[in-house]
Amino acid sequence: MKATGPGLRPAPAIFMGGAMSKKLGRPPRISRETVLDAAVEIASADPNGAVSIGAIARHIKVTPMAIYTYFASKDALMQALSQRLLEGFATDHPDGLEPVEALRAWSHAIRRHFLANPSLIRMLAWDGGHNSVAWLNSSEPMLAALGGLGLDDATFAQAVLWTWSTVLGAIQFEIHYRQFEPRLREEEAGQLVEPVRTDMAKIGVFQKQDGYLDRYFEFQIDRLVDALRQLSAKFAAADQKA
Repeated sequence: MKATGPGLRPAPAIFMGGAMSKKLGRPPRISRETVLDAAVEIASADPNGAVSIGAIARHIKVTPMAIYTYFASKDALMQALSQRLLEGFATDHPDGLEPVEALRAWSHAIRRHFLANPSLIRMLAWDGGHNSVAWLNSSEPMLAALGGLGLDDATFAQAVLWTWSTVLGAIQFEIHYRQFEPRLREEEAGQLVEPVRTDMAKIGVFQKQDGYLDRYFEFQIDRLVDALRQLSAKFAAADQKA
């Protein structure tokens, strides 16, 4: 190591161009949008995986504390992420539809949006009992449709929960099928007892048809709509008698 002058101690290697001379670079510049972009990329790459503060930090090469500059908590991040993924959602149906048909239109619009953003299905609620505000707001057309059926408060609440579970359950089922396409192999089918083997063969025939997932979703929504019509008619009849 070369001395800097008579009687002086050698200069530190960091100033002499040695192995220790590399200065630390500036940390990457990030922003709220940078963090959300990274979260969307992580979610899109693995729709079944978790989006964590640590994963985002590694993705954009910053410390987890840098993320907290823009989001006070994971809850705040998840709210913003679900909001981002729900941007552009619209029911796009004509005015004047009867309530159950407006609900049908909302159901199909939600399905299209979730199939285009499959990771979103896991971001409607997360640890600690948190619910996505953006998701609840996107349910406004459905709530308005059910509100037009003349139900009492308790029945309305149950109808909302039933509609959510039916529509989201159908979409989650479809996302899973589109990702994995579960099929029974011949040797597995041979292990089935009768009449299960015969019945599974019928399902297999249906699954081989083009557009069977579209028809299956419509089948579920038809059943929901039919039941809600009957429920609404029951309340209307009771009102007339009162």
